Amino acid sequence: MNLKKLLEKRQSLMAELDKLFSDAEKEERALTDDEQTRYDSLKAEIEKIDNTIESFQQSRKLTKDVVTHQTEEENKVFCYIIYRAWHGRA
Repeated sequence: MNLKKLLEKRQSLMAELDKLFSDAEKEERALTDDEQTRYDSLKAEIEKIDNTIESFQQSRKLTKDVVTHQTEEENKVFCYIIYRAWHGRA
């Protein structure tokens, strides 16, 4: 997964979405049926990208939490081993 490419794709889709509305606004009209269908498609694709980005960010956070937790546990074990060795109980 390439987060940068996802963000670029999202930006491109948003630009297309903005153009749909700016064209309709310039002509002082509602979206045509084709434009509405395209809007629905763009919105769904943007939401899919947003969900993927959110999942990616949550995954990174979970991974970081696990690594941090493991590191803390490893430090506790290491400190315990050093303590025991220092006091001749290892």
